[in-house]
Amino acid sequence: MNGYAYLMSQTALDTLLKSKYTTISKDFIHALADAHVLSGIAMNFAGSSRPVSGSEHMFSRALDYHCETENLHGIQVALGTVAILKLIGREYKEILDYLHMFEIDINPQRLGIPCETFVKCMQAAPNMRKDRFTTLHTANLGDTRLRSLYDELVTEL
Repeated sequence: MNGYAYLMSQTALDTLLKSKYTTISKDFIHALADAHVLSGIAMNFAGSSRPVSGSEHMFSRALDYHCETENLHGIQVALGTVAILKLIGREYKEILDYLHMFEIDINPQRLGIPCETFVKCMQAAPNMRKDRFTTLHTANLGDTRLRSLYDELVTEL
């Protein structure tokens, strides 16, 4: 792993999550653009999109392929981020609080993603990019666990 790329990715994330902005404003858009540029620099140092594109992006790509309802890529990635963090038992409250602050709805049911599609896309995600190994390659992607996760997301989000 390229340490400098990791540092740039982390800085891009921190630029937004730890910012003072609670509404969309000109200054917030500027911070968002800065974070996006840092992400691009991280990808350049790494020679790929890996520093800023993991399992959550693969889930979004699976949704693009398998889901009848079209959602914005960023919304799908946000859903994937929270879902995968829950799946692997990692903390996700900070991200969920951030999304709520900007009134971003990632409830899969309200996004038009049925449970069966959610399960199919989570299971398909690890194979969306053959050259990528993510946490989804070692996670429990069984039907029962993913159906339970879907229900948790619908209730919680």
